[in-house]
Amino acid sequence: MAKFQTFITEDPPLAHLAVATVVAVVAYRTLRAAYRLYLHPLSKFPGPRSAALSRKWVVKTVSSGFPETEYEKLHKEFGTTALRIAPNQLHISDSSLYRVIYNQSNPFPKEKAFYETFESQHTIFSETDAQLHKQRRKLLNPLFSKAGVNKLEPLILEKLEETKAKVERISNAGPVDVSAAFRCMTVDVISQFSFGTSIGLINEHPTGFESGYLKALALASGSPFMRYYSDIQKLVAKCIPLSVAANFNSVLRELHNMVGMIFASYDQYSQGDRKSMYPVMFDVLKSLPIDQQKAEAINTFIAGSDTTALTLTTALFHILQHPEVEKTLVGCLDEEFQKAETIPSLLQLEQVKYLRACVNEALRVGMPVPGVLPRIVPQREQPFIVDGKVVPPGDGLLLLTPLLSQIEMATLHPTKSTTPVPERTEEDNQRLFQLYKGWTLTERDGQVRQWVYQFGYDIQHAQKGERRWVCCLCIKQKRPRPKSYAIKGLQNAEGHLYTDHNGIMDPTGKRQKPAKASEKAHQSIATILQLNPKEPKEQDLINTLIKRFDKTVFQQKLVNWIVNSNQSFSIVNDQDLRDIFNYLNPSVEITKANITDVTVRAIAEREFTNNMERVKDALRKSPGQIHIQYDGWKSGNRHALYGITCVFRDSNNRPQKCVLGLPELTERHTGENIAGQIIEIIREYEISDKLGYFTLDNAGNNKTSMGEIGLEFGFDWAKRWVRCVGHVVNIVVKQMLYGKNPDAFEKEVFEGLHTAAKEHEVWRRRGSVGKWHNFAVEVSRSDTWTDMLKKVQAVESQLSDDAQLKKHRPVGVVVDNATRWLSQFSMIERALALRPFYNSFVQRASNEWEKNRMTADDWHVLGTLYDILLDFQLVVRGLEGDGQGKHQRKVEENEIDPPLSGTSWDLIHAYEFLLETLESGKRAVANFPDGHHLAVNINLGWLKLNEYYEHLNDSPLIYGAAVLHPAYRWALFDDLWGDDDERQLWITKAKEMVQDLWEREYRDLEVDDPEIELPANKRLKTSRNKFTAWRTKKRGLTAGGISVTESPIQSPAQSPRSSVGGLDLDEYEQWQRDIEDADASVTDPYEYWHIRRLKYPRLSRMALDLLTVPPMSAECERLFSTTGRMVTKSRNRLDASTIGLFSIHIHAIFTNVSWSVVDLNPGPNAKELETNIVSFGKGARSCIGINISYAEIFITLAHFFHYYKMELKSKELHATDKFTLEVEEPGVLVDFKLRQQ
Repeated sequence: MAKFQTFITEDPPLAHLAVATVVAVVAYRTLRAAYRLYLHPLSKFPGPRSAALSRKWVVKTVSSGFPETEYEKLHKEFGTTALRIAPNQLHISDSSLYRVIYNQSNPFPKEKAFYETFESQHTIFSETDAQLHKQRRKLLNPLFSKAGVNKLEPLILEKLEETKAKVERISNAGPVDVSAAFRCMTVDVISQFSFGTSIGLINEHPTGFESGYLKALALASGSPFMRYYSDIQKLVAKCIPLSVAANFNSVLRELHNMVGMIFASYDQYSQGDRKSMYPVMFDVLKSLPIDQQKAEAINTFIAGSDTTALTLTTALFHILQHPEVEKTLVGCLDEEFQKAETIPSLLQLEQVKYLRACVNEALRVGMPVPGVLPRIVPQREQPFIVDGKVVPPGDGLLLLTPLLSQIEMATLHPTKSTTPVPERTEEDNQRLFQLYKGWTLTERDGQVRQWVYQFGYDIQHAQKGERRWVCCLCIKQKRPRPKSYAIKGLQNAEGHLYTDHNGIMDPTGKRQKPAKASEKAHQSIATILQLNPKEPKEQDLINTLIKRFDKTVFQQKLVNWIVNSNQSFSIVNDQDLRDIFNYLNPSVEITKANITDVTVRAIAEREFTNNMERVKDALRKSPGQIHIQYDGWKSGNRHALYGITCVFRDSNNRPQKCVLGLPELTERHTGENIAGQIIEIIREYEISDKLGYFTLDNAGNNKTSMGEIGLEFGFDWAKRWVRCVGHVVNIVVKQMLYGKNPDAFEKEVFEGLHTAAKEHEVWRRRGSVGKWHNFAVEVSRSDTWTDMLKKVQAVESQLSDDAQLKKHRPVGVVVDNATRWLSQFSMIERALALRPFYNSFVQRASNEWEKNRMTADDWHVLGTLYDILLDFQLVVRGLEGDGQGKHQRKVEENEIDPPLSGTSWDLIHAYEFLLETLESGKRAVANFPDGHHLAVNINLGWLKLNEYYEHLNDSPLIYGAAVLHPAYRWALFDDLWGDDDERQLWITKAKEMVQDLWEREYRDLEVDDPEIELPANKRLKTSRNKFTAWRTKKRGLTAGGISVTESPIQSPAQSPRSSVGGLDLDEYEQWQRDIEDADASVTDPYEYWHIRRLKYPRLSRMALDLLTVPPMSAECERLFSTTGRMVTKSRNRLDASTIGLFSIHIHAIFTNVSWSVVDLNPGPNAKELETNIVSFGKGARSCIGINISYAEIFITLAHFFHYYKMELKSKELHATDKFTLEVEEPGVLVDFKLRQQ
């Protein structure tokens, strides 16, 4: 209770009251948590534990982006169709419940609390009273009916023509964002319809479709969700009027302007100052109060401007991704436009069946309602059951939005059959009875009752009286063996219609998807796709489809997916996944290509063996040395593993990386045991004669293991050991933060050897970092302190006049750990971010903080430490790469920025840069009142770093890699050390080491490589990265200048061995004198030496061997990160051999794991079908405004695909759902060209 002393006065009654209040609050929160977790009616439903306790979890999930992805993942993780996402709310993933929840006659009621956040009571959208909702809908039905929407057709055409004119005008400048174009168009249409005034977004921006109104609309449509889930946002929205908030945010300002424009439009229209040529919502709302008229118009405006545009964008995107679909659609539209004397009307366009199919698919997959709108379980005679559990009345439900796209059309349109009933012709009857001789039509009493008879014949044997159902569609397709079933097994007939005839189902929707028939017929590509193998063209098509599917390749790709995405082996047994495979390609089921969980490992082992041979072959062909890194790690299920990786060169002399193994070390981790595993792997890959350098940390057992490996393969291990700079930095930083003996300090405080009070005191003695550590630990342990800290930030940032401070978002503290020094850096970085709010927080907190109170001097210390650690972080990031340059940012032609990451030639820069940083740090803290403690620690860090720096003389690597960089050479060392007499001796020693390496291993090599042309020179570009800028400055050579110690006395075309002044020069000596003007600007020495491998065949081998040595064992860390994600709590039974096998499989550089998308093209009769032509998805959405959307989509798609030839530039359809003030909109870029009419 000491933490609350500041809130307690000396008056005992007040003290007792305060204590009682705290106890009561704690007891209440504890009891509430226990009730929600164990006694609440929804406690039997699985879900995140934090979601059951409060709404904070769902607030975080919703605010982080589109939450449906997270929900879908959790449904799979918990294995449930009813996921608990809040104390009183479930998320449903069973699409069969759609009919129950959204039943047209008796739907589940809307959740009142949710719709109240829209602050538009009694509109058709937010009205929760069923009777009032019906009354409002009745009022609006004339406007939204088919006849009412037809009156809007001229308005849609007018805005469409404006959009087309704008597209044609700006398309010459590059691709057009059609998503923004459609948003602007639909906003102008719906604003004219809603309040008699078009906003005019289409032509608002002269060169594009940008508009502040679009961000305002996104905010207006998204913020109610956050107000619903967050009481704080609800309170803020109530306390701060929009007119006030608009002064602080541009998006809110646009929103405020939009609302003002709506109100002004209403006033003008109601007073008769403005007339409209088209229907206006206000015309049918005159019987309502004015505020309700405005609210209804605003709701319609927001809903109609967003959903239609997104659906249009989705349709355009998917059609352009399917060339066959686009080709067929364009053909149908061209035919319709040619028939029409003028532009085809909406009625005429609706008769184009293929266009209608595309529009239906677009509506089903693109319309984003009503899945995110919560409903409440009502009082019912029959309990509502999900997943075998009863959901009590009063609890909320959400339906998983993606599942809505799986609902069949018959579900939402039960009176319409998606496939026309076939007409029986005389020819069909003749063919039927030619096949069934001795059979006749059945003599039945009454009319046909089962729906399957609409698609089949009911016949009976003339003598035996046996009755059978024969498929009419098979007869019409002239199949040699039409399907027939006994009259008592008509479920088989349903299955046949569904499986073999494009998913035909009961048009009334009363019967579910047919189960598999007990009479299993032979399946083939020909029967499934309804192709006749006797027809030559169709026979060729069948053979082509059969050849395209490779069962082995399919199984390989399936296993690759399981391995790379860390799926459970049993996923392959999932029937839904198998159904997807069969939907994409029926050959999967026909060829029995599906595998079991047992087969997964067998295929992985087979692939591992094949990959291993390819890797061994690549390593054998590598033109130089192979460098090794290894490190130890313990998996989550307690397997001690050693990751072994390598770097080698490909035929273009570019560095490549590969995982060689992840063996388990079951014995003690001695150097001898570690060496035994490494030696075994090296021998297995047959690379003992190509071993290069070993990048390891400085652990004692690694030193021993290197000795064993060097002894085994006959090399001087000390000269081949590269100390991982990442581990060096870790040790140096710990010295600087913790002082002498940092390992003992870490063991003392991180392994729980002291009580909390003693631990605080130990940390406090460590100075400013220790003080802040204590503060961070204490705040993080208490929800009360954390909440208070965030509240202080929120209040202070709003009251501040500083623009940057106003943008600050409340955050918690970051607590360091014993794993990596970067945790301390992150802790200090967060501390400096919280500095403006620290004093206000401490004043409100208790006296507990007095001993650890941060003074101005402490903040200076933290700031200095942050600057130092930032430089260390820059070095680590600059050297942790793989040297391949795969993640370089694209820049202008002939420029490279940043330089390659993770390269050995920058080791010398790293040490010099960090030593200079520490020396500057010592000078910076010298004048601090209490800076002595920090100065001592910085000096300890400097001494430790210098200790490792002196180890550089153990190996020629750091000197050779720098010297053989054409822009560095020996001039770099003159630049770094030239002013120091003592270090001049270092340069002499370094030259001897490099010369010795050249003479011993490379000068007399027999090599022969072809010559190639030199590339264009690349100029350097200034970098904002401090370390990058520093090493660019310290490059030895300067552009246009020559080192004073070297002079260009020969042209690049001269022989690699020449005579100068009577001396016979070798390649190394010759190259030192052969300096080209462009050398100072070289940033990619791999390319430089690859090009010169004929002129300097031996020296280029030496250079590339040294330049490809990794300065850090970061690849092992990346391997452990990947493996750690594999060994989860749900997969903790994986043994060490499986972990190693799959980890290598993931990293095998020669395994092709890319997916080849199966093309789903329309069949030959697709033009005649109404649905399922375009393979976007299935399902439907329904709302009162669907007819307006339908009309806009029909007319827009028809005009765009008829008049323009479009090329899709976007690979993905990006759509965000973040409810923030700055909303990024979806973007789909398309190139437009006018078709020749």
